[in-house]
Amino acid sequence: MSAQEATYLPLGDGDDHQLARVANFLGAFRAKKGEEPEPQYFLSGPNPSDHVPLPRQLHEILVQSVEALHSGKAVTIRPNEMQVTTQQAADILGVSRPTVIRLIESGQLDAERITRHRRLRLTDVLHYRDKKREEQLDFIASTSQHWDEEPSSEDFNRVRHAVAERKRKKQTG
Repeated sequence: MSAQEATYLPLGDGDDHQLARVANFLGAFRAKKGEEPEPQYFLSGPNPSDHVPLPRQLHEILVQSVEALHSGKAVTIRPNEMQVTTQQAADILGVSRPTVIRLIESGQLDAERITRHRRLRLTDVLHYRDKKREEQLDFIASTSQHWDEEPSSEDFNRVRHAVAERKRKKQTG
């Protein structure tokens, strides 16, 4: 089986009960255990001895897929090369392609030029995304008195706008 992009739609009404059983199991497991112990995950075959351990990352992909499908969302699996285009980097970072170009030109992201196209290492893009997320969390924590829950996407949007406004003021002031 080759790695190809595929989108999976929520199951039909006949199969929805199977997806609900998996989602209910996952919810009950989290509720019962609180903090999850270091679990082991397996892909099993028809016989009890036919199984192979799954890495935690693959398990997390499956859990996210089940939760999305159960809530009526489609799931797309798209293999990425170790190098990405500026558009793919923009999609990963949640910004526009011109913003990625500016990040490259300002030296915040490394890129390699292949003919007239730029390619970025996927690990660099993911590292930049994680670094920015940490900076946003630090900013949120420093501007709030009490933070008891995980920041929401609205919190991140407010931080992005506040940082952008500060940059605009520095440039004009």
